[in-house]
Amino acid sequence: MSLHKNIKWRKGIALGMAVLLAFSGTACGKKKETSNVKEKEETVTSFEKENLKMDTCVMAVGDEEVTLNEMLFYIYQLKTNYDGSLTSEVWQYNYEKGKSIEEYAKEELVNEIAQVKIICQEAQLQGYDLSEEEANEAEVNAEKYVESLPRDAKAYHLTKELVAKIYKDHALAKKMYDVVSGTIDTNVSDDEIAKKGNNPEKKSKYKEEILKEREKKQFQKEFSKWKKHYDIVASQTLLDKISFN
Repeated sequence: MSLHKNIKWRKGIALGMAVLLAFSGTACGKKKETSNVKEKEETVTSFEKENLKMDTCVMAVGDEEVTLNEMLFYIYQLKTNYDGSLTSEVWQYNYEKGKSIEEYAKEELVNEIAQVKIICQEAQLQGYDLSEEEANEAEVNAEKYVESLPRDAKAYHLTKELVAKIYKDHALAKKMYDVVSGTIDTNVSDDEIAKKGNNPEKKSKYKEEILKEREKKQFQKEFSKWKKHYDIVASQTLLDKISFN
């Protein structure tokens, strides 16, 4: 079995889990300033080891820190997607020379979390936020999610407050994606459609695909501009302490 073929890692700005994942406090980083991730002490659960507690800041993006607890949400999502179809030992397999799949997955999670945080901070800078209705919807969905969690999820400390915060982040990121993608040219020529195919019955589908591609490119373009203004700092020492097994 080829792991590269069977594990579809999520990548991309607003294309994977970071923005389009459908979810039915002291800052330790500053925008364009040097950020320091501090290690704390004590041990409480199987995920918390020496110098690592649930409120430990493991990474910082611009003005916002990301705690171990928040990262565990993303780890839990990733593990539940793959642990059912693959053995738990898969995380220790080599993805490439000198790097395990677990190490690669952590890098991707750091990138995806950073994407969400940057988009949300940029949204707020530009005056966008969730409406009361949107925020309430995120909280309701978060409560439903937490109530549906199996017993083995207890070690991840996925509280309603934590999940609601993450759901709101994703909702705001998606809202910002819609704002940016709403600026594209919606005129699609027959020549562009013909390049997709010549089945008249699929003409509307071809047009939709073209518009989606334009949205994606437009957002990638804007995100690349935003990212230049944000420091992303992650503690490799702390990340190494987090095990997927």
